Amino acid sequence: MYCLQPAVRSQITVFNLGSESDLSETIFESICKSFERSSKDDDDEQIKQTPFLKLAMEWNCIHVAKEFVFQNSLDNIPDLEEAFLEALRKDLPLFVYEFLKLGIDPADIFFPSNQFIKGIDRYEKFITKLYNEDELENVETHLKYFIDISGADTGKKIDSVESLNTVLENLIGDYMHKLYFRDEEDEEKDRIKCGLMQNSAQSKKDTIRDTENNKFSSIVQKKQKAKKYIMRDLFLWAVLMNRIDMAKMFLFQLKYRICPALIATKILKKYYSIALYGELKDRYEENIKYFEQYAIDCLDKCDDHDADRACELVIQQNELYGYVTCLQVASGANDERFIAAPACVQGMNNIWYDKLYPEQKSMTNQLALFIGFISLGLMAPSFVKYRENEKDLEVGESPKLKLELHGINYSDPYPLEYPRYFKTKLTLNQYTHHLIHFHSSLLIKFCYHLIFYLFFLLLFSYVLLFNFSPPKAQSPSIHWTEILTIILVSCMLIEETHCFFTQDNLTFWGKLKKFFRDFLKSMTALAFILFYIGLILRFNYADSEEKFIVA
Repeated sequence: MYCLQPAVRSQITVFNLGSESDLSETIFESICKSFERSSKDDDDEQIKQTPFLKLAMEWNCIHVAKEFVFQNSLDNIPDLEEAFLEALRKDLPLFVYEFLKLGIDPADIFFPSNQFIKGIDRYEKFITKLYNEDELENVETHLKYFIDISGADTGKKIDSVESLNTVLENLIGDYMHKLYFRDEEDEEKDRIKCGLMQNSAQSKKDTIRDTENNKFSSIVQKKQKAKKYIMRDLFLWAVLMNRIDMAKMFLFQLKYRICPALIATKILKKYYSIALYGELKDRYEENIKYFEQYAIDCLDKCDDHDADRACELVIQQNELYGYVTCLQVASGANDERFIAAPACVQGMNNIWYDKLYPEQKSMTNQLALFIGFISLGLMAPSFVKYRENEKDLEVGESPKLKLELHGINYSDPYPLEYPRYFKTKLTLNQYTHHLIHFHSSLLIKFCYHLIFYLFFLLLFSYVLLFNFSPPKAQSPSIHWTEILTIILVSCMLIEETHCFFTQDNLTFWGKLKKFFRDFLKSMTALAFILFYIGLILRFNYADSEEKFIVA
C-alpha cells in the first residue's frame, strides 16, 4: 500500500501486457527516469553523462536511448569510438545509424591521424577490429568457407589486405580489381600497372609547385575519398558477415547503390550455394531477392528520369568497386531479372548497334542494313541511319570527346566526325567515318562471322566428302580446297585464342574456368585438338591407302 501513496505513485511505471510496446524498453525508460531524478541536483559532469549506453545496446533499446542517452548530441557519449565499434560488433544497425546521423565519421575511427593519407598500413585497424577470429567463427555466415589457408597458417583468418582481396576474388570473381591496399602508393602502382590510371610522375612535379590553397584542396579531396572508401568497406563487411539489416543501413548511406546491391547478391548466392537446407539458407534466398529488387528499383527510377543515362550507368565502370560494371556483376551473379530490366536491355541493344541508330526494326531500316552489308559497307553511309548528335551545337562549334575511344562510346558523337582524315573535304571525311563504324558494329561483325562459318561448313563438308585423299608425290601434295580449309581452321583457332585472352578475368586460371564453363567452348577446343591430331596423322602416317584409312 505504500507504493500507492500520492507522493510515491508518480514514480511507478505501468506496463500493459496487451500493448505493442516492448517490456525491455519500458523497464529501461523507467531506470533512466529514476537516474535522471536522482542526479538532477548533482553538479558532477561525469555523473551527468548517463552511463546507460552499454545497457541500451545490450537490450537494443534505441528509442529510449535516443531520448535519454544520445539527446541529439555525441557529447553525451564518453567513449565514442568504442561505442561505435561495439554497435558494429553487436549488429545494432539502429544505433549505428544514430551515430552516423549525429555526425560521427567512420573514417576518423578506422583511419586515425590521417592514416588513410599518410599511413603505411591504413587498413590494419579496420581488419583487426572487424575481421577477428570471433567474427569469422559466427555461425550466421559462411565467410570462413571462402578463406584460403596459405603458408604455415593452421586456421582460416583475415589478417591482411591480401587475404581480404583474395576472399573477395573467391566470392565475386577475378574480373574485379583489388579493393584494398596497404597505402596510397601501392594503390597507385597497381592502377597504373593495370592501365586504369596514367603515370602521375608529371602531376607530382606539378603538385610541388602548387599553392597552399591547392595543397589544402588536395587534402580535402583525399579525406572525402577516405569517407567513400570506409562506407564501402563497412557495407561489404556487413554483407560478408551476413548482417543484412546493417548492410541495408550502410547501402542507404552510399551515393551509388546499384553496383553494391548487385555485389551483395553475388556474395549471398555464393553463400547460398554451399549452405545446408534450413532457416539460414532460406534467409539467404530472401535477401538475394531483396538486393536484386533494390537494384532494379534504383535503375527503374534512373530510367524514368533519364533513359539514356540509365543505359550508360549499367555499363559504366565503378572505380570504387574495382572498376566493374553493373552488367558484369549481374552476369556473374546470374541476376536474370536485373539483366531483363528495360535499361539493361536497351544498353545491350546500344552496344550491339554501336554508332548505328539503335531502332532498326522497320522494313526500311532493315533493307538499308542489307544493302550496306551486301555492298561491303560502301553504300552504308548513303542508306543506313546513324546516331545523331542529340545536343544542339552552335554554328561553327565542334563536338567534344566525352568518352575514351577504345571503350564503349556509342553515345559519343565525336568519333563520327573526328579525327579529320580529310580536312578540306568534310563530306569525304564523314563518309570514311561512317564506313568504318558500319564495319565496327557488332551486328555487322556477327553477320560476317555467320557468313564465314557457313562458307567454312560447306567447304569442310566438300573436302571430307569429295576431295579427301592421301597426299600425293607432288607439290602441293593436297588439293587447294584442303589447304584453304587448314588456313580457315587456323584463323578460327587464332580468333578463339584472342577471345580467350581478352576475357574480363584478370588471372589466367579465371580465364580458363570461365572459358571451359561454356559447353560450346569446350566442344570447340576438343574439335581443334582432334583436327590437328588428324592433320598430323594424315601427313606422318598415311603414305599408303591402307594407312590413310586407319589414320
